[in-house]
Amino acid sequence: MILNSDPDEASLNNLSSLTSTLAWSEIRYLNRQRKSRFLAQLRITRELEEGRFNRIFIGEWSSFARILFHNLRFDEAYLLDDGTATIRQQRELCDPDRYLGLKKRLWDKYRDFRFKAFGLKTSSQRELKFYSAFIKEKISSEKIIVHSFNYLRSQFNGDGRRFIEKTAFIGTNLIGAGLCDASRMQLLHQFFDKNFSPGEIVDYYLHRSENENLLRAYLTQSRYNLIPYRGPLELNLLAKDATPRTVVSTISSALVTIKVMFPDIQAVALDVSQLTGRSGPADWFYDLFEQHNIQVIKVPLT
Repeated sequence: MILNSDPDEASLNNLSSLTSTLAWSEIRYLNRQRKSRFLAQLRITRELEEGRFNRIFIGEWSSFARILFHNLRFDEAYLLDDGTATIRQQRELCDPDRYLGLKKRLWDKYRDFRFKAFGLKTSSQRELKFYSAFIKEKISSEKIIVHSFNYLRSQFNGDGRRFIEKTAFIGTNLIGAGLCDASRMQLLHQFFDKNFSPGEIVDYYLHRSENENLLRAYLTQSRYNLIPYRGPLELNLLAKDATPRTVVSTISSALVTIKVMFPDIQAVALDVSQLTGRSGPADWFYDLFEQHNIQVIKVPLT
């Protein structure tokens, strides 16, 4: 297991909680911000070149992942679901003529040049397969395995799951990502308070990067029960004895995960493009929601 890790505490805690659920012969952490990271990547690639693998699984189509993909000896390689980033990457890889995000930036070309200087390949004719619950585009059966989180369902009594008539809100880091300021976030939650079970206590599941103190400044305090981040949001929801019948968020792949696992849940995506003043990247995400029968509601600016 090779993990790219950010130095912040929330990311490290998330990785630790996830990796502890299974036994690994070895786990290597690569700090995203260390200046010596290139040498560590080079060393790991050289070590792994000596072996042969039945399958390799990739959680992000990063420059380092591409180097491993083009240089290791293996039978099959899969890109796994890993939230919003990989959903976008899957779409780009499936249809590169339509989605232009795979065009290499100058920095990517420089990184490739460094690997080439040490005798590594930066391209090949190998096939990358997909292991996904998100892809809806038609792809050859040899290239994609579509799943419905059956293993995860089995761990949480998926077939006999009990639902309660309650609403949960899945947080997203719109402010931290520079998509929204506090005043417009307040508009978002005023819209939510007015249109979703007014007066009901709502469980608010914080995103790992959300600032709880900032949230408290604009949320209706008596309405929200803030639940600190303790690993993937889907697992937080499923860990409870009963699952809320209605789950609401803005841009979160957890909505798709929950809807795929439990089709009877009412999943609602609040389209915040008017609040953020941006479209483009988020548009295809709302299209994805609709493909999975998730209701999309536009949040007005006023």
